[in-house]
Amino acid sequence: MNASERQNKRHAQIATDLRDMTLLYEVALRCVREGSEFHECLKTILDAAIALTAADKGNIQLIDPPSRALVIAVQRGFDPPFLKFFERVSDDSSACGAAMERGKHVLVEDVQQSAVFAGKPSLEVMLQAGVRAVLSVPLVSSRGTVFGMISTHYKKPHRCDERELRLVDLLAKQTAEYVARCLSEKLFLLSSLAAEKLEGLSLGRMEDFA
Repeated sequence: MNASERQNKRHAQIATDLRDMTLLYEVALRCVREGSEFHECLKTILDAAIALTAADKGNIQLIDPPSRALVIAVQRGFDPPFLKFFERVSDDSSACGAAMERGKHVLVEDVQQSAVFAGKPSLEVMLQAGVRAVLSVPLVSSRGTVFGMISTHYKKPHRCDERELRLVDLLAKQTAEYVARCLSEKLFLLSSLAAEKLEGLSLGRMEDFA
């Protein structure tokens, strides 16, 4: 590679880095915007994850608190059989379940060669869905709370490079903080409504005795 080719390669890398950081910034900006709808923001986050990892499809799962199962919240590119099978995930017979159990991202470069799927019904479901590789990244907040999973899927065997993994890990952290904030706001709203209802009941009783 001559000097001109090296310079062109550096310029291309700088342009790619700028594009990806701009994408992360735009996702963060949308999620903090007042009035942003929760599921629409999750769709934006998923589209960013698919773009950052050069994937073909993907989904975001959130934890159902009572059962601790992963439940699909938003998805791109999947048909009903896949969505039905992975409707609720509570074991490690898939990449998302394995990532949940290990507490870190799991990359399956080829589902047909992976111990995660070997001999399990999930393998046939993945192949029927046209998936040969998958990356699952836990949504872990700064307090260590796991809120769910981002998974991106590939039509062919795929190996993410370190840069892609860093970017999607950063996106997952952003997403976890966003989900935590939304839950906190929802709990605050519910507690405020409960307090108002209790206050109304108290005033009503006082009027009964007036």
